[in-house]
Amino acid sequence: MKIIPDVPIVYKNKFPKNFVNDVNGWAFSKKELQDNLGKLLTLDIDFGAYCNLNCPHCFRKENKVDFGNKKLMGYNDIINIIKQGKEMGLKSVKFLGAGEPFEDKRFLEFLRFLKKLDIIPLIFTKGHVIGDDNLVKKWYSDYGISTGEELVEELKKVNASILLGFNSFDLNLRF
Repeated sequence: MKIIPDVPIVYKNKFPKNFVNDVNGWAFSKKELQDNLGKLLTLDIDFGAYCNLNCPHCFRKENKVDFGNKKLMGYNDIINIIKQGKEMGLKSVKFLGAGEPFEDKRFLEFLRFLKKLDIIPLIFTKGHVIGDDNLVKKWYSDYGISTGEELVEELKKVNASILLGFNSFDLNLRF
């Protein structure tokens, strides 16, 4: 089976000095856990409910999520929860779920808010917005950001960790 595109093997049995096989903000050392016993170190949240991808394996169908009789939290509600979490020791936030976080015009504002509180964002994404300058302009032009490279620079500034999801490099693979 050929992998398309060819992905180079960068480290074959040789890793850079001080290499750590971890995602910044994901795990905590034994000492950190002991020093913060009983504190809230990480929080999983959804940010927005919109995603235009319609991936075949996703629980979303036709860009809809069944929230039942529950109401989505507003931006200010999420801010208040984060502030309360910070008081309880919050160090990182994982963006999972119901929508693609990069398809929300307030997402960068929220990431900047987390940076001010020294909270590390871990963002699960398909990366399609980051890789498409037209989508970057659509969602982030109000911040003066118009390319994926500029968005990546901003993500570095807010200390974001990106967890990129994809199904296959094989373009002919169908689900």
